[in-house]
Amino acid sequence: MEAWSGGLVINGFIITVLLYLFLFIFFNRKHRDDFEYTVVVCFLIGLLWIVPWGIMLMIPVALVVSVISPASRAKWKEKMVPRSVTSMGLVLILVLGGLIPPSAPVGDESWILVSEENPESWPWPASIQHTYLHDGKVISVLNTRIPHTLSAYGSAQSSLSIALGLGLDDLRLKQSIDQLGINPESFALEPILVDSKHTYNNQEYHVLRERIFLESVESLTLGYVLIVAIPSAGGELTVLSIVRTSLDDIDVWEEQIVNDYLRISE
Repeated sequence: MEAWSGGLVINGFIITVLLYLFLFIFFNRKHRDDFEYTVVVCFLIGLLWIVPWGIMLMIPVALVVSVISPASRAKWKEKMVPRSVTSMGLVLILVLGGLIPPSAPVGDESWILVSEENPESWPWPASIQHTYLHDGKVISVLNTRIPHTLSAYGSAQSSLSIALGLGLDDLRLKQSIDQLGINPESFALEPILVDSKHTYNNQEYHVLRERIFLESVESLTLGYVLIVAIPSAGGELTVLSIVRTSLDDIDVWEEQIVNDYLRISE
């Protein structure tokens, strides 16, 4: 079973309240004769706490359903402007919710803190990254907002897929790789084909292993990266990254470090 860290982020409740408040205001002003649309949207807002891919899955499905039914098409044609304004307003609230600062990262007391910020991070979604040194390895703990869903289940997989697709992983890891004495401008990352889940403390977590190599010499392996995604309900994700040199390959799953983090983050 996929793990959920158990964290319940209060920001998720704030965003949910804002969504329902916005919908209530527009219902009173624009949708008094469109009760069906209002009920459906209320239901969809609640599904944000359940559906893994959130609006990225729900919006296409809602559009398909609206197009398939002749009655729905006719109603949308009649109520195009107020429905469109309301829908865009709700999506905008979710997008802006990504600017809410996440909770502060934590690290084990045996880890040496070397940085509390990452200059390579994007302003949206909001994130906080702490970088540590421990036993010759670089550990980064990133807490980031995931505005597309409030669900803890499946959010790790969807968020990692989005980050890899946009190349955000390379930017985030530059600071960690620099701590190993590797020029962060000359490296490249290559995913290692392994299972996307690994068990820590009897629970499964989405993981990603990557190889670090020089862009000029692809066959030269400089190190490895292990990424463990730890979701929290309410639209926040913790990404634990461990960077090590190619000489240190005793425990590729970094059981001790990950278990230590899970213990202190409970």
